[in-house]
Amino acid sequence: MRLIADLPGTSTPFRATVLERASLLRRARATSPELAEQLTDRELEILTYLPTRMTNTELAARCYVSPNTIKTHMAHIYRKLAVPNRNTAVARAQDLGLI
Repeated sequence: MRLIADLPGTSTPFRATVLERASLLRRARATSPELAEQLTDRELEILTYLPTRMTNTELAARCYVSPNTIKTHMAHIYRKLAVPNRNTAVARAQDLGLI
């Protein structure tokens, strides 16, 4: 994160987005002590997209993985947050300050 922030030249929207996402991931890691098993960086990244209501296929395209990989990550997120579905996962993540 520091290397990207220290790049010479004016800040671009892409650079700002990268730094914002990295900051969210760092804060999420630090603020989720209530979870028995911590979410991975990739799971946290996918979790931040859940409120957008993107389909698994759209998420897969955004994250450069297959839809089956997204389904696997979603199953891990649901298990770690102890929730049955996407709506509840979003609500639980908001309660924990993850998103």
